[in-house]
Amino acid sequence: MDDVKPPIPVVIKNLSDFARLALALTESPPLLWHFKIDRKSFLGLLSIYTFWKGDLPIFAYVRLKEKPQPFLAYKSDGEYEKYFFVNNVEDTRYTYAPIINLKNPPEIFVKLLSGKIHGIKKPLKVELDSLNSLI
Repeated sequence: MDDVKPPIPVVIKNLSDFARLALALTESPPLLWHFKIDRKSFLGLLSIYTFWKGDLPIFAYVRLKEKPQPFLAYKSDGEYEKYFFVNNVEDTRYTYAPIINLKNPPEIFVKLLSGKIHGIKKPLKVELDSLNSLI
């Protein structure tokens, strides 16, 4: 049996990018984890991406300025995106992800954010000529 791979920590620049990563291309919204480390508030997402040598686990996270409400709502109408925290999931125009508030973060979250997890094999680094090749 293979050893369990620790997730690769991915810092997300802002809540807009985090909402897009978590909810834009999903049929089944993920659980989002709200936690604090040293009085700083974070929202995290555990996910897996297919990699040519097997699955690549990631832990994407963003720093928050305030405590979130129970759900993150997101929608994209092509020309613009809208995202915000809400108390309910009544508006069917949005995709929602539930937010789990943790009293204390798991040790692995603390280690990932502090850079104390070693031995993570990073994927091949490439530089694109333009983004057109991805479209």
